[in-house]
Amino acid sequence: MHFASLVLGVLAPSTVMADWLETTWECDADFFVMCGASSRPYSHFHTDFGSYYYGRFSYGGCHSTGVPGMTEFCIDWDRGRAHFKFGHQNSKRCLVKNRAGTRFTDDSCDAIECWRDVWNEVPCTW
Repeated sequence: MHFASLVLGVLAPSTVMADWLETTWECDADFFVMCGASSRPYSHFHTDFGSYYYGRFSYGGCHSTGVPGMTEFCIDWDRGRAHFKFGHQNSKRCLVKNRAGTRFTDDSCDAIECWRDVWNEVPCTW
C-alpha cells in the first residue's frame, strides 16, 4: 500500500503541464529582409486544455487574448517576459522567452520569412 502511494506521489507531478506561449513574426521585405515595420506578429497560447490562437498584437503592454478564462495578459518584449492570470486564480503566472527565435520559411509562413519564439512558464520574480 505504501509503495503504491509512493509511486503515485512521484508520478503525479510529472503529469502536470505548464502553460506556454508561441509567438510568430511574419516578415516581408525590409532592407536585408529583417523583421521591422512590416512584420506581422501573432501567437498561440498553449494550456492543458488546448491551443488557442491569440491573434495579431502590437508590441508590449496588456492585451485581451480570447483564451477562455484568461482575465489578464501583459507582455514586455524588451525584457522577454510576460504574465497572465485566469479568473479562478489568486495570483499572476509568468512566462519568459527562453529560446532564441527560430527562422522558418515553410508552407506555414505567409511571408518572405518567419521567426518563432517560445515562452515557457516560470515562477514570477517581478
